[in-house]
Amino acid sequence: MMKKFLLLMVVSIMCLAGTSQALFVMDNFNELDVAEMRWTASDSGVGFAPGSGWHVNTSTIRLRDRDLTAPSSTNFGLTQTGNTRLVQGTYEGERQQARQIAELMDGTVWFSFLYKHVSEGSGGGLGFNRSGYSTTAPRVIADQGDLILDFSEDEYDVVLSDVLNAGETYLIVGRIEVDAGDNGEDYVSVWLNPDVTNPGMAAASQSGADFVGDGIDYLCLPSFYTGSINVGGEIDMVYASNDADAYKDVTGADYPSYAYSPTPSNGQNGVGEVTDSQVELTLSWKTGADPDGVEDYDPRIKKHYVYLNSADEIDPNNPDLTLVETVSVTGADASSSVLTLDLNGQYYWLVEEGLEDGQGGVYPAGDENNFQGELWSFQTKESVPVIEGQPEDQVVFEGETANFEITAASEKPITNYQWYKSTDDTNQTPADDTALDSGASLNLIAIENAAASDEGYYYCVVSNSAGDKASQTAVLGLKKILAHWTMNQSDVLGGELLDVQSGNNAVIQGTPEFAQGADGAENGALVISEDVYASAPGTIDPPSDFGMMSLSVWVNWHGPLGSNYQRIISKSTDSWSSTNSSWTLGNQAGQQGSGNISYYSYNAAGTSSAEMVNDQAESPDTFQHYVLVYDGQEAKTYFDGQLAAVDEIDVADFYNQAAAAAPIAIGAGYADDGAHRFNGALDDIRIYNYSLSADEVGDLYYDVTGEPACVYPVEYGDYDNDCDVDVADLMIFIMNGWLDCGLYPEEGCM
Repeated sequence: MMKKFLLLMVVSIMCLAGTSQALFVMDNFNELDVAEMRWTASDSGVGFAPGSGWHVNTSTIRLRDRDLTAPSSTNFGLTQTGNTRLVQGTYEGERQQARQIAELMDGTVWFSFLYKHVSEGSGGGLGFNRSGYSTTAPRVIADQGDLILDFSEDEYDVVLSDVLNAGETYLIVGRIEVDAGDNGEDYVSVWLNPDVTNPGMAAASQSGADFVGDGIDYLCLPSFYTGSINVGGEIDMVYASNDADAYKDVTGADYPSYAYSPTPSNGQNGVGEVTDSQVELTLSWKTGADPDGVEDYDPRIKKHYVYLNSADEIDPNNPDLTLVETVSVTGADASSSVLTLDLNGQYYWLVEEGLEDGQGGVYPAGDENNFQGELWSFQTKESVPVIEGQPEDQVVFEGETANFEITAASEKPITNYQWYKSTDDTNQTPADDTALDSGASLNLIAIENAAASDEGYYYCVVSNSAGDKASQTAVLGLKKILAHWTMNQSDVLGGELLDVQSGNNAVIQGTPEFAQGADGAENGALVISEDVYASAPGTIDPPSDFGMMSLSVWVNWHGPLGSNYQRIISKSTDSWSSTNSSWTLGNQAGQQGSGNISYYSYNAAGTSSAEMVNDQAESPDTFQHYVLVYDGQEAKTYFDGQLAAVDEIDVADFYNQAAAAAPIAIGAGYADDGAHRFNGALDDIRIYNYSLSADEVGDLYYDVTGEPACVYPVEYGDYDNDCDVDVADLMIFIMNGWLDCGLYPEEGCM
C-alpha cells in the first residue's frame, strides 16, 4: 500500500511539474439563439472552461442571424455549418463580451477571426484576459478604419491607419509568442487578409513589451461604434490554438515551409564579437521543413535569399530590406558568411526560401512563388556600458538601511559609477536630480538611517571612454500606516473618528452608537446601520505610493439586509464608475446572504476586476479579523490570521489610479451618500502603504485575542486541525489505523 502511495505521489508531482497542455479554442456562435449575449448557454464552441458562457453583464452585445465569409483571396480553409450567427455591438462606447477558456494558453498561440467593418465609425475585434464588459488592452482592435495592435502600455501600440473600408469583411490572423523575449516580453504579429497558404510578412508586429502576461485565460469580443449608425463591427469565426498544428487549426492551411530557428534568436541583444570598433557575426537558421514530414527539409527549396538592414534604414512594420547574400541549400542547417556590423546596432533580417521553378531552375529573389520568411531582429553589442542588473525598489521602515545595487558589463573599462536621487520616476530629467557623494563611485550605495527626506527615486549612471549608460530608477519609500481608526468611542471628537496615526479623521454621518470591541473593550466598536457610516478624505491612496497595500479590519456582521450588498470600506465617491471608484471591501453579487467578503476593484478603463473572495463566511454577531495584503503582483487575504485566498493581480487591475482622489467610505459603498451600508460593528481599521508579512498579520490577530494564529498551516499530520502536530495527533493516528494490516495470508503481517 505504501509503495502504491509513493508511486502515485511521484506521478502527481511529475504531472504538476509539466508544461501547460496544448489547447484549441473555437466559437462560431451558430449554436446560440439570436438575442443579447449576456445570458448565453455555456455549450457553444470548444475549448472553454466548463460551465462558462458569453455572459458578461451587458446587454449591448447582440447575436445576429447571419454569417461572415473570408475573402476568397485569403484561401481561408475553415467553414461553418448549422445556424448562421455572428456578434455585433449596439453601444456608443467600448463594450465587449468575455469568456474564460479551459486552461491558460501559453507558448506560441495562433488566433484568427473574421471582422466586418460595417461603417466608418464601427469598431470591434478580439481581446484577451479582460473579464469585464468594458473593453481595453490587450487586444487586436479595429476602430474607425484603423487596425490597432493595442498594448496596455500605449507607447508599444502599433497602428495601421486607414486600412479598413466600410462594408468589407476581413480575415485577421495573429500569433502571440508568450514570454519569448530575454526579459519576458511577448512577440506579437498580425496579418490582415493574408493568403494563408503563403502569408508572407506580418502587417503589424511588436516585440518590445508584455502583451498577455503569462498567457491567455479569457477571450473577449469587443464591438462598438462612434457616430450615428448605432451598430458596431461584426465578429465571427473566432479561433485560437497553441498545439502543434496551431496555424492549421486557425486557418485551415499548412504552415508554409519558412526558414526557422534563427541565430541570433529573434529579439536577442548583445550579439557579435567585437573587433576594431565593430562586431562580427554569422547568421544561421534551419531550412524550411518538409510539409510531408519525409525529408529533413523541404526538397523544393534550392536557395536562401538573405536580407538585412539596420533599424535606422527601415520601418519594421513596412520593411524594405536589402538582399545581402544568396546561399545554396546543402541541408537542414544553413548560415551566412561572416558579417561585419556596427556596434550599438538594431538590425532586422529575414530569409526568403527560393523554390525550384519546375524548369530546372530556381525562382529569383523577390518572386511571389518563393516563401518569404518572417522578420527577425537582433541588437549588436554596445560600446557604452550595458546594465545587466537593475536596482530594485526598497521599501523600509524609518531608521533602516536601504541598499541599491546594479551590475554592468562593458567592452571597454568602466571608469565611473555615479548615483543620483530624483524627485520623479525617470532618469531623463537631470534638472531635478541630485548627484550623491556617499559611495558614488561604486556599483552599490547604502542609504543608512532612512528618513522621510530620503524618499524618492534612485538610479546610477555608468561610464566608460565611449559614453554613459543610465540604469532604470528604483524607489526608496518608508513603510507607513496611512490611517488607523480605532473605532473606540473614546477616539471620537467633534463628530469625527480620529485617525490616531496620520490625522485623516473620518466624519461620522448620523448619530453613532458603539458596542463592545473585538478586544472586549466597552464601546470599542462603531455600529454601522442604515443611518450611520463615516467618510474620510481622499488623500488616502496606498497603492499610489509603491503599488502595494494592506488593509486590516475587525468585523462583527449582524446578518443580511434583504438583497442589498454590504460594504465594509470603500474608496468611491457616489457611484461605481471608472472616474469615481477605486476599490471596495464587502460582499458582492450572490454573496448578500452568505457573509463572504470580497475585495473588488475598478481599473482605469472601467472594468470591474481583481475580485479576491474569502471563502470562509463571516459568523453573525462574532468578531472576525480580515486582512488584505497586496505586494504589487500577488494579493492575499487572511481570515483570523490564517491565509484564505491568493491571486495574481496586475497593479493596473488592483486599483484605479484615475480615482486616486476619491474619499474613503467606512461602513458603506460610497462616501457621498452612504449607499450599500454594512450591517454590524467595525473595529480597529488600519490601512498601510506596504504589504504586511504573514508574521505581522499574526501579530495583529494575537494582540487583540491573545491567541496564536495559524499563519503557517501544517501540511501533514495535523489530524485535529489545531495547526500543531503533537501527541494528540499521534493518538488519532494510532486509533485510526496504526498497525492495521490488510495482507493475505495473515502470516504476511508482522
